[in-house]
Amino acid sequence: MNDRRMEILDAAEALVRERGAGHLTLDAVAARVGYSKGGLIHRFPNKVALIEAMIDRVIDEVDSEHRALRAETDGRANADLLAVIERERRMPEADADLRRGLLVAAAEQPDLLARPRAYIAERFRAVREQADDPVWATLLLFAAEAPGLFELMGLYELPADERRALFDRLAALAAGNADDEEAEA
Repeated sequence: MNDRRMEILDAAEALVRERGAGHLTLDAVAARVGYSKGGLIHRFPNKVALIEAMIDRVIDEVDSEHRALRAETDGRANADLLAVIERERRMPEADADLRRGLLVAAAEQPDLLARPRAYIAERFRAVREQADDPVWATLLLFAAEAPGLFELMGLYELPADERRALFDRLAALAAGNADDEEAEA
């Protein structure tokens, strides 16, 4: 991606974080980056194209983090699941704010969720395919994703110590260490 395009996406993401998805307009983004609306429209012909680019960037970042974490877990049982658990453990609050805004924006245009749906389906497929017990792995994957989804929707946020304990337990279970003292705590 070129620098101007990245600058526009950065500005759009900052607007979503600060003011919410309802305030994301081409005019607001153009003003934030100091471009004319025409200059912005040259790169993003409409708001839908801008939101789609923002979603693509979030998915690319998540996928990059997942691949890096997957490399760290390579050779271990349930390596993909362990990478997902670690990614969800590390999800920064600012990331959640942006995702929440994109979810609201995508609700206006459900077709924008096609790429996230495909990415998540691939994540589930990889985890189940790799597992000795696909049902158990799917259960753990749902458990790992749930805190982020609840936070994303603004429904419930685990206190930091409980969140840490939850992900420690999930990682122990995914690694097949259910008998570990840590998993029994």
